[in-house]
Amino acid sequence: MQTPQPVQQPDQIHATVLLDRSGSMNSLREQVITGFNTFLAEQRSSITNAAALAVSLMQFDGQEPFHVAIDALPAAEVIDLEWADYKPRGSTPLLDAIGRLIETLDHRIADPSHADEEQIICIITDGAENASTDFNAHQIKELIEARTEAGFAFIFLGANQDSFTAAETLGMQRGNTRNFAPSGPGARRVFEEVSGTIAQQRGRTPEERLFQKDELLAARIPEGELLGADPPGQEPTVRRHRLPELCLAPESSTSSRQEP
Repeated sequence: MQTPQPVQQPDQIHATVLLDRSGSMNSLREQVITGFNTFLAEQRSSITNAAALAVSLMQFDGQEPFHVAIDALPAAEVIDLEWADYKPRGSTPLLDAIGRLIETLDHRIADPSHADEEQIICIITDGAENASTDFNAHQIKELIEARTEAGFAFIFLGANQDSFTAAETLGMQRGNTRNFAPSGPGARRVFEEVSGTIAQQRGRTPEERLFQKDELLAARIPEGELLGADPPGQEPTVRRHRLPELCLAPESSTSSRQEP
């Protein structure tokens, strides 16, 4: 009599982008949208022997501390962001957003079909916490440290602050933290690094991914580098790229994505 074999779960990574949608991000709105869409396009491309990828996008601001824009869809099925899908406004409830995200991910991995899925969380913000009401820094630090011990990888990319101090205060690893310039080139570089980092992880074995997970950015970017900053003596970068007309449509136009 043949003994049934346990079903082998697919090798999958779940990448979640937790994106600041506060008012100060408005000057970066175009570059954030194009950067995220470029990230999607690169992840849809075939990577030899790569782990499967599910993508989530969560946004946060003072009016809505946790908005689920994309909920764990296979990368190939995610629709590009349009202009109306990202509307910066309000303040920065960063702690509440992280706390809600961790609760959401805990619920996801409680499902046996996702229990072995590897979690990469990319936090992108251009300012410090200033509006949370449900979680404090100590609570978030405990949550992040426990999830890191369980195998989660947290990436912190910040502008207008000492990102290393901010991340370490919340229990995140220095090797997964970098600063970016609060500019169009800075925002574009952020998504280039997010995409490259995730692509590298997808191409590694599970053992290699676990070994590397706390040094994902350290392997790619010198610690002192300000992402998107112009080299000394060079004229400021002139922005030449614009969104496709579809993305620049008036905000009243119809979008296939639910309005925040």
